[in-house]
Amino acid sequence: MSRLPTVFRLVAVGGLIVLAAVAFGSVQRGTGTLEGKVVTGKKKKPVAGAAIVILKTTSKRPTPLMAPESDKNGRFRMTGLGPGIYTFQAGARGYAEAKKTVRIKVGRPVFATFELK
Repeated sequence: MSRLPTVFRLVAVGGLIVLAAVAFGSVQRGTGTLEGKVVTGKKKKPVAGAAIVILKTTSKRPTPLMAPESDKNGRFRMTGLGPGIYTFQAGARGYAEAKKTVRIKVGRPVFATFELK
């Protein structure tokens, strides 16, 4: 008889863990992704190390605090974006910044190319 309450506690804790995992998964599924490339204006060569930041958004959800940087091929990816209209800015040392306004949708990655001059 003394083991019965322990079993109930284990089942209750396990249930809470499953509920938390489901809730976290549904929050992640309710977000979108910006993928893209940063290139030079004229020759379209990749720009490595460019930072991509959010200037403004209509999204009601919190936005990521980390700004991704483009890799050696100029590619970047920003995840966890709530649905809405965003204005992004890309910049790198030695180049003028470029801005893009895009609509982020849930579950559908949006691709944007930033041309730095």
